[in-house]
Amino acid sequence: MPTRARFIVAVLFAVALTVASCSSATDGQQGTAQSPSATTSSASPEVPVAFTPVLAKVVAAPVPVPATDGKTHLAYELELTNTLNQEVTLTSVAVHAGDKTLLTLAGDKLGYWTRVYGTPTPTTKLGPAQGGAVWLDVALDTSAPLPTDLVHTVSFTVPKPTPPLINAVMDEKVAPVVVLSRKPVVIAPPLDGPGWLDGDGCCDMSAHRTALNPLSGGLWAAERYAIDYLQLQPDGVLFTGDPTKLESYSYFGTDIHAVAEGPVVAVLDGLPEQIPSKTPTGLPLEQACWCWPTAGSTAERSGTRPPTPAPSCCGGCSPH
Repeated sequence: MPTRARFIVAVLFAVALTVASCSSATDGQQGTAQSPSATTSSASPEVPVAFTPVLAKVVAAPVPVPATDGKTHLAYELELTNTLNQEVTLTSVAVHAGDKTLLTLAGDKLGYWTRVYGTPTPTTKLGPAQGGAVWLDVALDTSAPLPTDLVHTVSFTVPKPTPPLINAVMDEKVAPVVVLSRKPVVIAPPLDGPGWLDGDGCCDMSAHRTALNPLSGGLWAAERYAIDYLQLQPDGVLFTGDPTKLESYSYFGTDIHAVAEGPVVAVLDGLPEQIPSKTPTGLPLEQACWCWPTAGSTAERSGTRPPTPAPSCCGGCSPH
């Protein structure tokens, strides 16, 4: 028997064993299987048993968030891994709720929202054994009913197909996930005064939105809704003078207010001031991920409970 034929027969046998084991588990789930993603549950939509050489799972179940554009956004990320020994070209990614398609990304638009892990370049290609992510933003009219669950179709092409398992064009129905019903937390404004600009906020491909942090064996999109607050001067400019000097920014030293009542659980002071527009240095991980108050400004101490609003620290080069 030729080598290629032996390979196909062996894979078909393995797939047949997988289908048999899945079908014999319970009578009520014959012919279907749940994605291994940790974001699925017993209420997730079922996907058919199929050969899926591009693996897919959701980083975290989406939470509906109303935004100032009058839409409700489901902002989340889809992890993709190419298990083949050849490059695949992604042609489209679609998000479905029941029989409705809520979002379709294709061509250059898909490339804009896709990155190979560790690279900043838009792409639609995943190399052999390569992984990446697609950032999704499903924007719904506020009058539209919210979906309870989602499933995804990932479509791609393969340069060296080996039918019947690996075809030249493939469509995978993958990554079922339940839409969380909890409400987003509402907080008070952390800053006073006019001219504040939402810099790098959700939900485009900003530095915050694309920051997938590998922590404790998984990816965490802790900055999905993070904002860099920047205050414009009356003439609309951001700074006056040397842009690398903190004093060139009129909002340097501005009070940052507690956004809600609660105890101060920890205080860290004495960290170096940072240079605007430069990557932070000399900061521990937890400080780099959250905010940079001015050195020496952390007057509140652990165990105290600041009122709302009340100054809790002063703005550094990029408070968010």
